[in-house]
Formats: sequence, C-alpha cells, structure tokens
Amino acid sequence: MHKFALERWGRPQDDKPAGMARFRSAYTYGYKLAIEAGKDPITARGEGIERGRRMVEWMMKRPSRGTTPDLGPNKFDTYDEYYRREWQDTNRKP
Repeated sequence: MHKFALERWGRPQDDKPAGMARFRSAYTYGYKLAIEAGKDPITARGEGIERGRRMVEWMMKRPSRGTTPDLGPNKFDTYDEYYRREWQDTNRKP
C-alpha cells in the first residue's frame, strides 16, 4: 500500500518489489468487485487491501511441499521455516 501511495505522488508504476504484480492484481480485483456491488470507494479500498493481504500471506507460505515460496528470506525457506531455524540456532544449548 505504501508503494501505491508513492505511485499516486508520481513514482513510476512498476511491479517491483517481488510479488507486487500479484498483490496489485488481488487488490484491484477486490476493489473492482466491491465497486460493482455498489459499495463506496473507501469500503472498496478496504476490501482490496484485504484481498491483497491474503495474497501476500499465500506468497509467504509454501503452497505445496513440492514448490518454494514466492516471497521469503530466500528461495529455499518460507518465513516460518527461516525464523524457526534462526530461533533454534540462537537458543541451542551447548
């Protein structure tokens, strides 16, 4: 949403950082559905944000064990796996 604000103030629209295209698509779809249902723009924006948030959560999780997450600290771990390993490494008893 911060990137959307920057774009409104003149920053060029692009699909960076990683995952922005998927977020933008989910947000736009949620906004469009709400407007078509006769909701006001503020409510529609909220529904777009919620759809975008769910997309980001999905991108951070591993959709199936056979694929890597779309967003994460690296392309091998989900956020959950990365931070669990970091916590275990930090709190390991000698």
